[in-house]
Amino acid sequence: MRLKKSIAAAVWVACAMVIASGCSSVSTVLSPAQVTEAGKARDPEIESASQASYHMLLSLLRGREGLRDSAVEEAKKAVAAAPNSAYLRLFLAQQLARAGQLDDAIREAKAAADLQAEDLRVQLALAELLSSAGRREEAIVHYRKALDVEPGQVEASIRLANLFREAGRPQEAIAVLEGMIKAGPGAALGHYYLARIYAEMKESPKAIEHLEAAISIQPNMQPALMELASLYEVEKQWESAISAYRRILQGDPGNQRALVRLGQIYINKERFEEAVSLFERLKAMNPTNADVRLKVGLLYLELKRYPEAIREFEGALSQGIRVDQSRFYLATALEEAGETERALDEFQKIPLESELYGESLIHRAGIMEKRGELLAAIEMLERARGLLPEDDLLLRYLARLYAKAKRFETAIDLLKKALEADPNNTKLLFALGMVYDKAGQTDLTVKEMEKVIRLEPDNADALNYLGYTFAVHGIRLDEAERLIRRALELRPGDGYITDSLGWVYFQKNDLDAAIRELEKAVSLVPNDPIILEHLGDALLKKGQRERALELFERAVGLESDERTELQKKALIEKIRRLREELR
Repeated sequence: MRLKKSIAAAVWVACAMVIASGCSSVSTVLSPAQVTEAGKARDPEIESASQASYHMLLSLLRGREGLRDSAVEEAKKAVAAAPNSAYLRLFLAQQLARAGQLDDAIREAKAAADLQAEDLRVQLALAELLSSAGRREEAIVHYRKALDVEPGQVEASIRLANLFREAGRPQEAIAVLEGMIKAGPGAALGHYYLARIYAEMKESPKAIEHLEAAISIQPNMQPALMELASLYEVEKQWESAISAYRRILQGDPGNQRALVRLGQIYINKERFEEAVSLFERLKAMNPTNADVRLKVGLLYLELKRYPEAIREFEGALSQGIRVDQSRFYLATALEEAGETERALDEFQKIPLESELYGESLIHRAGIMEKRGELLAAIEMLERARGLLPEDDLLLRYLARLYAKAKRFETAIDLLKKALEADPNNTKLLFALGMVYDKAGQTDLTVKEMEKVIRLEPDNADALNYLGYTFAVHGIRLDEAERLIRRALELRPGDGYITDSLGWVYFQKNDLDAAIRELEKAVSLVPNDPIILEHLGDALLKKGQRERALELFERAVGLESDERTELQKKALIEKIRRLREELR
């Protein structure tokens, strides 16, 4: 009883303000004194208004308590007390919708619209209910009516445009948003949503134009900046994308999506120092995030900053983050850092059931090979073949080791048997071609590489290998140049392919072009002995003996799997003769 009296008192004071718009005969706000006097006189209209307000407030309270059905019943009583109030009809519609009675909610909202067709709130609410019920065309009608009341109104424009977009009617959506832009107040949002529609239509230039317009109106509009940066990425406008992401981070330094995207662009552009600084920031925000921590470690590995890489992978391991992956990367970093005993120990801890087990065996075999334990490495991988019969990578590495041990027939048989089961496996075909090359069977090397290119015309490795094979033997040089240029189109900036092109020019006796390409190759791969020797040969033929000798001396101290002992001896002899000539 006390609750009812306190509510009633509040209702009497607020009544006219709450429902005056829906009660045609109550046109002024009553003071508390007038309310009291009116209460004594029991004026029917004021009595009706007070009852409506009372039930409306009860409905609100019941709704806040989670009593949806009770909230609806009180709202119905409010409408019964003031049936000509569009506001109360709309209030009842809202309560019905919250109770899941959508059809009844729409009926009441329509009744409200019949009472006050020019009320923006009523038209918006009715349109939204119709849209929620999947009655798109009816919703469109009422959003249009809302825009008739207030042209360019932001909410109505955006929702109507979205309905047109969902219906596959983008031109109508564009027209609505252009009207919103002309109206003024929502121009920035209008440009933003127009851009999204153009982006869906794959019209990136127009989308970019509208996003730039939105940002010119509202410079710190973060969603527009994010969309713009993403579109710059789609259009491969990398510097513009970088600038946009940097701008986002100036306004929102903790925007993790922008940090990730910008960091990834830096990685793709091989700007690893800038990338690692961004991912370090992400790591500080997400210290237990496996992807971020491993990414930081891999960036340090790429930068050859092995102590930092080891630290990150050890940290990930200590946290139990992706244990096999963390251990594999840790072992790889240790191997690169020259800590081979620790590397072997970590590789050996990777279990058989891990997807990285085969790769860990290959790394172990590689370490053993460098130690001169070639036969032991072969034996280990032969044992593993029974455990991993489908592992092509392991099989190809084993074939390479057999070739290095001069057991060419064994390597060839191994790969041919695998190809019987999978004759179009380009990786196996490529490996077979390489073994034929090591065995001195050039015709068969060419045959296998041509098979790979027929199956995969854009296989840059096969294009380069075949072209370089022609160049080494001084045959089909025009074809070699064409193949290698195509490989460079697919992998621009690749030092090894650039070296191949330089060697083609050398064989064509175009020494200026050869030196140009080979110097570029050395700048890309500074410590490859074969590339250094190639440049030395070109310079020597050009008469630049001192520079040639310097390069030969650099090359002779470097190890390479591609150089035979005979070739190394030939290089040593070349250095000896050149030194004598320069005395």
